[in-house]
Amino acid sequence: MPSKRELERRSRSVVFIGEDDERVDVEGSVFGDWYLTGRFSGFRDTGASRVTQQFEDLSLDEALAWARERADRIVVRIGHDAHYVIGGEPDEHHLRWPAGGIAPPVRRRAPHEAWKGRTDADPDATWTATLALGPPAPPDGEWDDRRRPEWDAVVEDAARSLGVAWSGDNIDGWFADIGRAARAAKRAGRHEYGWTTMHSRTYHLALPVRAPTEARAVAAAEALAPVLPDGWTVWVGVRFDGD
Repeated sequence: MPSKRELERRSRSVVFIGEDDERVDVEGSVFGDWYLTGRFSGFRDTGASRVTQQFEDLSLDEALAWARERADRIVVRIGHDAHYVIGGEPDEHHLRWPAGGIAPPVRRRAPHEAWKGRTDADPDATWTATLALGPPAPPDGEWDDRRRPEWDAVVEDAARSLGVAWSGDNIDGWFADIGRAARAAKRAGRHEYGWTTMHSRTYHLALPVRAPTEARAVAAAEALAPVLPDGWTVWVGVRFDGD
């Protein structure tokens, strides 16, 4: 039988349970894929943020059994967003735990990446396609922005043909980063210098496309890509917006 002290500690304790997620490496992807695992980790807080016990890699039923042995109040997070409370009143942040419980979750894609599981059999969804237009390399290999008016005119014509706006923010940032590095080297009396940038040497056009999958959305955007003068390059990327 639990001691009086343990009963008091139990009454003021909260066990927090959260579903684990996992990143899986994918060839050719910097970010990989994210999955919700259907497995749970958690801890017991006895008050004043004192974590006294914890667990990991349990099923939902095992996690709940562990929690019920240690606390009268349990907070359960399913996935990334659904928060439930057991042994307490729901509020704006927590739902009441259903009387019959919930079906134990299975391993699945994280909600923000559910679109990666779409197939050609799914209905069309909306994607934002970004066309990155890269100007031709200068004959002498020395990049500077003296040809910007000419490049801007090419991009303006391309955007007008698609009925969309265009942005030169990336190429502006690219040249600005080079310029800062060059000026710093000059002040230091150096002729050679290194530099880094988070910007690409491209203009960007964004337009909506409808397609069932990422690959089909890319193909649709490529079909809409404008014909550019010799030496220009076009890179297409898409972002899932919703059904």
